[in-house]
Amino acid sequence: MSRASSGERRGQRPLPTDVFDVLSNRRRRYALHHLKRRADHRASLAELSRRVAAWEQGADPEELTYEDRKSAHTSLSQFHLPKMREAGLVEFDPEDGVVRLTDTGTEVEVFLETVGGNELPWHRYFLLLSVLSAATVGAAAAGVPLLAGIPGLALAGLVAAAFLCSSLAFLYDARDMRVGRKGEPPDPEV
Repeated sequence: MSRASSGERRGQRPLPTDVFDVLSNRRRRYALHHLKRRADHRASLAELSRRVAAWEQGADPEELTYEDRKSAHTSLSQFHLPKMREAGLVEFDPEDGVVRLTDTGTEVEVFLETVGGNELPWHRYFLLLSVLSAATVGAAAAGVPLLAGIPGLALAGLVAAAFLCSSLAFLYDARDMRVGRKGEPPDPEV
């Protein structure tokens, strides 16, 4: 006997594993991104298919071939949207051809961080900054010559300034990495 999906557990939030499973596919992330961008959080299946196919092809929706649109349309209607519906993120009735985000779907915050080969991810950067700050404060308290002479309030100010500057840099870097927040969807390798 299989466990009930989030959509079958009426009135409950989807399980994180269900949401992660939905987000593991680029086509579903693109669909979620498009629906979150729309003020009414709804789109026809035809419109959604065109937009998803255009992002996949890196083309204008008007330049798509019939095969591109048909591929996106078929996989969305037969596989991806039912999976998103089971997770409780969308309402989709193949008869009326309209896809709507549920309240749960609109509340899902998706942040996709892209990290290049030689870059340090932000979560590791902040961990490293915390460790260095704690080590500096500990060294000052232990009387290490260069640090012992710095007044405690000045040292606290330096640590706070380091975290403030880092947080501002993070906010600037991450401003466009939320699904549904800008024109083009973020597209890290997941």
